[in-house]
Amino acid sequence: MSGDKKWAANIAFVGSKDKVKKILEMVEQLEDAGEIEDYTGIEGPYDSLQLMLKRRVENLSLEAKGEPEPPQQDSLKDESDSES
Repeated sequence: MSGDKKWAANIAFVGSKDKVKKILEMVEQLEDAGEIEDYTGIEGPYDSLQLMLKRRVENLSLEAKGEPEPPQQDSLKDESDSES
């Protein structure tokens, strides 16, 4: 990944246990080879993950609606400097 601009993805998918494990293994191999970084994941039976996935989608939806983010410390300092 050296000098490339970073890009991120957060995905969920459903398939047979064998197919899901095969895909996760491919992703782990990419991380081991240094082609991707910061891989994290959750896997398990479909029924047990549905509530968690639903809440994740709801949280992402709230973020996409443009709820204001708190100002960062650097921007607060810049604003106070310009008022002097």
